[in-house]
Amino acid sequence: PELFDGLVWRSRVTDAAGRRVNYYIRHLLLNKDNSFADALEWIAEFKDPRVVCHPIITLISDMLWTRVSYRRFLFGKSWLLLTLAIFVCSQSVITHLSDPSTSAERITTFGCRVFVYSLSMTLTVFSHLVKIVSAYREKKTVAVLRYMTFPEYLSERREIANALVGVCLVVMLSLEPIIHCWGYG
Repeated sequence: PELFDGLVWRSRVTDAAGRRVNYYIRHLLLNKDNSFADALEWIAEFKDPRVVCHPIITLISDMLWTRVSYRRFLFGKSWLLLTLAIFVCSQSVITHLSDPSTSAERITTFGCRVFVYSLSMTLTVFSHLVKIVSAYREKKTVAVLRYMTFPEYLSERREIANALVGVCLVVMLSLEPIIHCWGYG
């Protein structure tokens, strides 16, 4: 914590019952080539609460969250919730509205499923294909059972779950009754 105290400069002169404070945090945020530095990641791996609660580290993490990560996080989660709601509606809610299904219900179910398969499934499958190809090109793989190698990014649980969702959607599309009954009207 004493190291971070040296990154704070407080003026001796007061102005309107306050004093000016400068935080020298640029090199904790950016590398020489202006890409994000690994400092916050290293501090998190260090697992010392006194360091993590230091005002400099709090300022940096709050700035990164509010100015960089917040909007992207909310957009990603809202997209997930939207596709989940449409998926649930298309799979269970619409099909149980009335016993003999009307053509409006069938068209709505078809529209919802087209949305789920065309947007959610294709984005998920495409992103994983790109990651898999780049992992094998760059030789970022992990050996499993001596002879099999998997992309290194699949060692994270979130990525495995995302890949399984993509596989489940592909299987669901292949078993989709609307596609199998398409020719019969």
